[in-house]
Amino acid sequence: MFFLSFLSSALYHHQAVLDIRALVVDELCRDKRVLVNLFQAVGHAELKYLCNSGLWFGAMLGLVQMVQYALYPAKWTIPFGGLLVSAKSQLENLSI
Repeated sequence: MFFLSFLSSALYHHQAVLDIRALVVDELCRDKRVLVNLFQAVGHAELKYLCNSGLWFGAMLGLVQMVQYALYPAKWTIPFGGLLVSAKSQLENLSI
């Protein structure tokens, strides 16, 4: 009877008995390779999509900027294009 009472109390107050969050954070900080593998396994499809979309969007914007700079060679247009790519990437990353 004492054991069942102790076990049910420990299960009910599990946060006071064992800090699972601290345990997980400590283990993931200790072995960073596990954390990297976890992110790669969980986000494989998303990372692949982001890399591919960034490649194609960057290539298209680069071609547009090349033509635009040939027609209107203003120095401010190159950083402005980078700002557009950055904003597009951030919005896309937040939507995933």
